[in-house]
Amino acid sequence: MISNAVASYSGKWINVPMGASSNQLSMTLEALAMAASYVVAPLSEVLNSERDSLPSGTTILLVSPSIGDSLVEEIAGIRQHGFPVTVLYSGDGPPERSLGDITVIPMASVLDPAEKNDQVLAE
Repeated sequence: MISNAVASYSGKWINVPMGASSNQLSMTLEALAMAASYVVAPLSEVLNSERDSLPSGTTILLVSPSIGDSLVEEIAGIRQHGFPVTVLYSGDGPPERSLGDITVIPMASVLDPAEKNDQVLAE
């Protein structure tokens, strides 16, 4: 798992190495629990920096509330390297940009009810 959110224990983005060990889920959830609410770099920059370290056969599941030009370009670059990409779009309304034949799954219908029922998220 790679995230552009800052890890509270360092000044760098979150990176949990890929693996098939039984504690992979625990490591991922622990890293997410320690994520701060701000980013250290644009998501496109993080993807570009980490692209060469991705093992062959990796599928990219990208979660983002916005899809700007630089992210569209980086997704195209990732696909040119042979990695399949699916986007979970967490923004309000439709995405700002079309991603062509890339699967984009809008998450607002799932996230909005959760936000309305959670006072912390609603504020």
